[in-house]
Amino acid sequence: MKDWLSIGQLQEQTGIPDRTLRRYLARYREHLTLQTHHRSYRVHPTALPILVTIRDLYAQGKSHDEVLQYVLDGSRAPISPQPYRTHAPGEDSNSLETESQRNQTDLRDAIDGLREQLETTRSQLAAEAEARTAAEEARDRYILKRDEQLIATMRHLLGERKKPWWHRRGTSVV
Repeated sequence: MKDWLSIGQLQEQTGIPDRTLRRYLARYREHLTLQTHHRSYRVHPTALPILVTIRDLYAQGKSHDEVLQYVLDGSRAPISPQPYRTHAPGEDSNSLETESQRNQTDLRDAIDGLREQLETTRSQLAAEAEARTAAEEARDRYILKRDEQLIATMRHLLGERKKPWWHRRGTSVV
């Protein structure tokens, strides 16, 4: 049991946060040498390179399926520990700045496109709301007119009822 590592020790050795380590251990439990007891994990040191590789694959933008395939294959192809681009000795920093500026321009264009879509959607929603309001007002006017006709008919019927029966028939008895 002395060789097995706790989550805290794994965190110190790999630099991977506690929650991330727990997520990796839960997802790839079948492929790692570990012992569990409730929420407590003990990991064999042979799993360290696999955990670091999983972290590096995720940092490179790989999906869960790609990482799982890597773990299943068991291939141990070298993975660059730096997922982010740094400039090489022969590369000047100006080219990185221009690439960064291009990326910023692309992002601004994408944001502007999203803003236009948002404005279009807002105007469509406003038009739909106006149409709904007009339909509700028309329905209310129809209901009021119908109610007025019903009330007039009821008043007429009540007025007829007050007449004696011989006046209601349309003939008078003399």
